Amino acid sequence: MKINKPLGRKYGYLGIKTLPSQTLIRNQKKYFFVGYSGDFPTPSYQKYFSAGAGWTASFQKDCSIVREEENFLFHDCDTAGGSSGGPIIAMINGEPYIVALNEGEIKTFAKDLINVAVKIDFLEQLNAGN
Repeated sequence: MKINKPLGRKYGYLGIKTLPSQTLIRNQKKYFFVGYSGDFPTPSYQKYFSAGAGWTASFQKDCSIVREEENFLFHDCDTAGGSSGGPIIAMINGEPYIVALNEGEIKTFAKDLINVAVKIDFLEQLNAGN
C-alpha cells in the first residue's frame, strides 16, 4: 500500500531512533507499548471502547527490554495475539520515538510467554538498499 498524501503533517507522526542494545536494556521500566491485542478491550473497558476485541489499541507503560539474543530483543510488555508489529516507544529528550517493534510471543514448554521484538534499525538497513 502506498499513501498518496503526507498524513504526518495533519495528524503528526512518531520518529524512529536507533539505540544500542546496551542502552535499550539498561533503561528498565522506561518504555511504553501500543498494540492491537486480541484480548483488549477487557470487559472493564468495553463501556468506553465499543469497536470490539483487537480493534482498539491498548497501551502499557513502564515496560522493559530485558535482554538481546541473536538480534532479537526480549521484553516484558503486555502483549497478546494481534499485537505483532506494535511499537515499543521511548521518550528521548521529551519526544516519543519508536525504538523497537513487537514481533510476537513464544510459548515455552512450561507455558510461559516470552515476548520478542526487533530493533528499529532494520528499517534503516532496508532503506539503505534503495
